[in-house]
Amino acid sequence: MPALTDPWIPSTSSYVAPFSTVKVYRVTGTGSSMSFQELPNVQCLVVEEHEGAAPSSALFRYVFDNNNSRAPQSIEQALSTSVSLPLAVNVGDRLAVSATKPDGSYEWLFDGFPLAWGCHVAEKVEVVTMQATGIAKRLWDTPIGGAICRNADQPKTGLDVVTDLVAQFNPRGKPNATPANADANAGGSGTSDISYPTFLDPYVTLKDPSNGDKPYQRTWDIAMAARHLIFANNDGTYVTNPKGSDLDALLVSREPNGSGTYDPTDSSTYTAKPIPAADTPISGRNLVPTLQHLIGDYGFGINFPLTTDSNGNPTTALKPFLKQAGTPKSIYLPARGSNFDPTLCNMAEGSFSRDLAGAVNQWTIEGALNRHEVSLVLAPGFPAQGSDVTTLGKFSTTATEFDASSNDTHNAYRLWIFDETGENHYPNGSATASTTIPSLDDIFGAPMGGGGGGPGTPQYVHRRRPPIGTLLAKDGTGQRMRYKLSISTDYAGTYPAVWDGTGTWQEVHGGYELLKDRLGIWVNCQNPNAWKIGKKTEGTGPLSSGVVKAVECMAAASTANPAFFLRLTCVVEADKRLSYTAAKGATSPLTQTIEQRIDAHDRLRVEIQAKCSEYNTTGSDQKLRDDTDLATAEALATRIATECGVFDGDPVEIPYLTRYYDIGDRIDQINGRGLGFRTDTGTGSTGAVLPVVVKRRFELLNGQRTTLWLSDAGLDRRNFKRKGVRKPVAAKAAAPAPAVPMPRGTSKRDWEKTENDPRYNA
Repeated sequence: MPALTDPWIPSTSSYVAPFSTVKVYRVTGTGSSMSFQELPNVQCLVVEEHEGAAPSSALFRYVFDNNNSRAPQSIEQALSTSVSLPLAVNVGDRLAVSATKPDGSYEWLFDGFPLAWGCHVAEKVEVVTMQATGIAKRLWDTPIGGAICRNADQPKTGLDVVTDLVAQFNPRGKPNATPANADANAGGSGTSDISYPTFLDPYVTLKDPSNGDKPYQRTWDIAMAARHLIFANNDGTYVTNPKGSDLDALLVSREPNGSGTYDPTDSSTYTAKPIPAADTPISGRNLVPTLQHLIGDYGFGINFPLTTDSNGNPTTALKPFLKQAGTPKSIYLPARGSNFDPTLCNMAEGSFSRDLAGAVNQWTIEGALNRHEVSLVLAPGFPAQGSDVTTLGKFSTTATEFDASSNDTHNAYRLWIFDETGENHYPNGSATASTTIPSLDDIFGAPMGGGGGGPGTPQYVHRRRPPIGTLLAKDGTGQRMRYKLSISTDYAGTYPAVWDGTGTWQEVHGGYELLKDRLGIWVNCQNPNAWKIGKKTEGTGPLSSGVVKAVECMAAASTANPAFFLRLTCVVEADKRLSYTAAKGATSPLTQTIEQRIDAHDRLRVEIQAKCSEYNTTGSDQKLRDDTDLATAEALATRIATECGVFDGDPVEIPYLTRYYDIGDRIDQINGRGLGFRTDTGTGSTGAVLPVVVKRRFELLNGQRTTLWLSDAGLDRRNFKRKGVRKPVAAKAAAPAPAVPMPRGTSKRDWEKTENDPRYNA
């Protein structure tokens, strides 16, 4: 069995309990101007450190020895605000604790502020204690303020303005970070180790000509968001910050690339992919919990290591870390029956458990339903009879004959539908209903398989599909266009059907609205036989007057009033969604597959401009947005963090003071007993999954000891269940104010169906 590498281990082979000299100091000043006053009348009893969003803590007590007139000697002197003694600890003081190592050097155990005083009085006993919190608590002093916003007209070089707007990463899935190489606090070089992105208006449509005319806005990933959180909210006075380049390299998803055994510290063994930041408002929250929430679900942790700087002063750092990237260390216990040698043993007591009940070895990311921009030729949703031209009055809402309670009268010459469920449509000029369901195979895909004459597996179901009014196509300013209705008298294709590209079409500029319950439109003018569609700008065709006599055209078509066809361009949802599964790998110790799903419909999606769209001139479907890579990164990071269950060491006691084991260190085995702590299978292309030190406690009086708590839970186990549950659909609330102004001439009903429809998160 090899000797311990712990520099705090006793050097003698005879069993003598090692004892480190522990001193308490009052600290004044910061940085290089620190000074220290030893407080011999104060003892430090316990120091505790935790992984996660929690500063360290320490417990102190006064020594009442009646030998020092400069120090409190009773509870009255220790707790009274009217007594002032040079060695009394007061509100606002800063205390630091040091401990000597066996080689005579020292290290700092604690640096922080006493915040709570207590006393205990009993027969022949008076005790005054002080509870202190680590200096990292300064990061909780001030909540995050309003959004730091960049001028929208100068996204690369403009000023950043501190506003009272809510700071929010990727609101409703919309990118809103400033461009690359244009970070704030970069000193003119674009990016640096203290620079960070700021916020851009997600609705501004300016494009970057130097980047292929792509929008200036970037999607926040967790590395970018961490830069913003840390560098915009901590000036480093009390707690030093990590380097920005270290955050960029650390906070990524690591996909093993098959070039050898996966090592999370060796970038040649994995492909790094950005992990998108969830839609997260941060204003009014505290820096550290927000950062933990941002990165904690992907196997990352936070700690506050206390080190000694080049001047010998205590320095606390904010350190995000990957829980499975630390250098493995061992704890030591001689084999049963062997001679005891304290230089080869450092475990006095330990309890260990392996829990696979919460293991999840397969994660599926589910985005929004795929969206397709399409052009569809509609059919009348009403019967047409020649006699209708003799009773024109009953179709006008202002006529006494109009019967609004009758569906036949209410919808006659007003309802045009795609009839995606076969609920009855009519050929032009006919009173004979058809229940033939038009095919959407060209949009959603033909049935798959079907060998041997079978029908194959359908790619969509026959169901009503309410249209979405905001298109994927954009106008010359980069703004997404609105749904469009066009009319033709020479279309020769089938209908209702996906548009085949034929016909001469004239845009309809008004007098209709989208249906809310199925694909189609409803003519909402007073009289469908006097439907004002907007005058044609050139030509002398049958529609050049800009007025369509719908009753006469459909019931008794003539040269003057020919039958017409309507083409609707809108967006429809498919029955398939963006989905990526990080499948169970060879390293999972479970033989069965345990799957959880993450509902990411608010931020991940696929958007396709179908070849049938009038705005698609390429002749093939165009995928305008595909977040599959982002889904892949998130699913892989989550699976690696959860696939091996949880190994706990709760607690492991070492019978002397040691800082050899730090928060975040991995523990690989009990050396001497051959008990390995690896929780994966030890096969496949990934490195070992080992428990991590998540809590450390120093007991400093009457038999010093160090206690460690170990866990390899990449995620908080409470999050396992949370991530697999879809968000409940909230009760319908009042519509929020539009994020962008409602265009002139657009009805409120139509506007709420498009940009501000709660289903639409483009």
